[in-house]
Amino acid sequence: MLTDLIRKAPGPRYRAIIDVISDEIMSGRLSARDRLPTHRELAHQLDLDTGTASRAYAELRRLGLISGEIGRGTFVSEIVRDAPTSMSVTPPADSLIDLSHNFPLGAPCNPRVTTIVESLIAGGPVDELMTYQVDMGQPRHREAGQAWLEFQGLRDAGGEVAVTAGAQHGLLLALAALTRHGDRVMTEAVTYFGLKSVAALLGLEFVPIEIDEEGLVPESFEKACRETGAKVLCCSPTLHNPTTALMSEGRRQMIAEISRKFAVHIVEDDVYSFLLEPRVPPICNFAPERTIYVTSLSKCIGPGLRVGFVRFPHEHAEKISLAMRASTLMAPALTAEIAARMIRDGAICQIAADQRDEMTCRQKLVDELLGGYVMQSHPRSFHIWLQMTNGWSPREFANEARRCGVGVAPGEIFAVSPLSRPRAVRVCISAAQNAAHLQSALSTLQGILSGPPHAIAPPV
Repeated sequence: MLTDLIRKAPGPRYRAIIDVISDEIMSGRLSARDRLPTHRELAHQLDLDTGTASRAYAELRRLGLISGEIGRGTFVSEIVRDAPTSMSVTPPADSLIDLSHNFPLGAPCNPRVTTIVESLIAGGPVDELMTYQVDMGQPRHREAGQAWLEFQGLRDAGGEVAVTAGAQHGLLLALAALTRHGDRVMTEAVTYFGLKSVAALLGLEFVPIEIDEEGLVPESFEKACRETGAKVLCCSPTLHNPTTALMSEGRRQMIAEISRKFAVHIVEDDVYSFLLEPRVPPICNFAPERTIYVTSLSKCIGPGLRVGFVRFPHEHAEKISLAMRASTLMAPALTAEIAARMIRDGAICQIAADQRDEMTCRQKLVDELLGGYVMQSHPRSFHIWLQMTNGWSPREFANEARRCGVGVAPGEIFAVSPLSRPRAVRVCISAAQNAAHLQSALSTLQGILSGPPHAIAPPV
């Protein structure tokens, strides 16, 4: 119930009303034209003065989330749900430096990709690649996938490898194989927006797990296993999106042990390991019989390739295959061939090294311009998790940044519960076209952070 969520939310009551109602609207749990309690009704239900409820509603109207109709009441407005901005509506590069998308450096036109595509067109087995394929992928493509998994640090411990249309597709396959509509899935209290999309599609309920600078907190994970009965954990232990948390090897072993203790399956989303040198062993190494490991080449080469790999225990083969046929029938063999050639000839290793070097340089620029502010980052991460100061809320800051020509992602779009709304924004430094653009964008963000937001009437 709405009032129960508001009572549990932290902070001043008027801010709790704003946060909970906005989260319910943006998550889709409240729909356009849904009627909200009147100011007096809400104040009475929460044992507040009417003025506090009125101020909260005034701010929700200012944000465009609700509207009032004389004689009828207050209703949810018709709005666009929270999601990273679509590239189809993004303004031209000269008017916006968009750091809201976690794109790899140089995507999608890496010269090594161009060379391999040209050689494939000139004399490759195009006819063979343009027909129907085995749903799991051609053997040589799966073998290349196994080589990429080993490059990521995954030890060969049996199981099977399938070619997917990217990591997003891999997450869909894994959760479709492990869950049914209405099941509970444990995940970090803030998580990758694409995972939220998969859960919504499959009708899954999230159980938020507390996180710190290393990601999942083992005690919180064990508590959730014991109290909720959830049997699936979906997590991203390496350069977590959006917080950049990096789980230590010791903690990964603890998570694996807890999963065995409570018979929990793990879906490990691991698209950023190539940025580490040396690698940290995946959780899958410590519990291969319980883990479906998902990765892709999108962050290394470019999202347009749409090639990924999923490693899973033999027992899940039938359901993975069924989910593959139901979703895309098969991964695109033409792009899988490009990926396989890049893996076999070692080009992808050089691309990964280039990405690591460039991210190191860009993170140094972050330290120079934003080092005085509270943030979570990693020397090679594609993004930073910038905490709000001077009274800024994440949404207000993101709106002001966009007005000033810089796109960032407000933290609430990553929250899996209205009670875990982070006061931070994700800034994707990898998405800047070059160092000069990044420096300009970071200087703009620095200027915004140095001042307060437009004044909002404080609660009584």
